[in-house]
Amino acid sequence: MDQMNIFYEIGLSNDPVYFQLTKLKVNEIISIDGLEVTKTEIGFYEISSDDIHECFSDIMKCYEKIESLNCPVSGAFI
Repeated sequence: MDQMNIFYEIGLSNDPVYFQLTKLKVNEIISIDGLEVTKTEIGFYEISSDDIHECFSDIMKCYEKIESLNCPVSGAFI
């Protein structure tokens, strides 16, 4: 059984991870539970850590990847 993301039901704008992604400025870096997330000069979202380095042209794909890694929401932002 897949785990349900409550924010798909109540609205992604209420999800702190999605909210932080929408506020990300070009060349700004945020940290989400050990992942560094950057918005590149051409508007791509880049996720990197010791184990992963991926780039997404779309905010939803980036969000879904972060969610698939089961990053905890509480205390996620530094």
